[in-house]
Amino acid sequence: MPEGLARDYIICNSTLMTEAPSRPRIAATLRKARERSGLSLDEAARHLGISTASLSRMETAVSGVSADRVEALARLYQVRIEDLFEGQLTGMPGMVDQNRMHAAVKLVLETARTMRVKPSPGKVADLVVQVYQREIDRLLADPVAGAEFAPSQHEQFVRTALQP
Repeated sequence: MPEGLARDYIICNSTLMTEAPSRPRIAATLRKARERSGLSLDEAARHLGISTASLSRMETAVSGVSADRVEALARLYQVRIEDLFEGQLTGMPGMVDQNRMHAAVKLVLETARTMRVKPSPGKVADLVVQVYQREIDRLLADPVAGAEFAPSQHEQFVRTALQP
């Protein structure tokens, strides 16, 4: 029997799951989580202390993933263990969110510069939070959409908000 959080998840959710998580679903989720974390296959394998080939086999469902390995992968990719089992990545705050917030700040400041307006620091902060929330809402509405920040989805919103 697996140990730790992964074992606890399996035990607590066994009645909720009509079947064990399929190897292909977990494999696809592992790959998506790694890509979203910004790690290459080689970098992730190095962090885990395994070969790139081993990690590749897990991500392509050629080999299974132990519960202990699921825990290590979840920590590395900054996602919840249950996300890996359930196939939906909600994640934990981490570099992906920091990068997204940074992109939102850049969008607001660059738009203000090109419009030649000087919003107050409070206005900038409020607008960054709104852009960030819109971006998260976009990702939640369409989980298949790319995880990269999509400035084009927010440019008009920012322009309208910055108009004097």
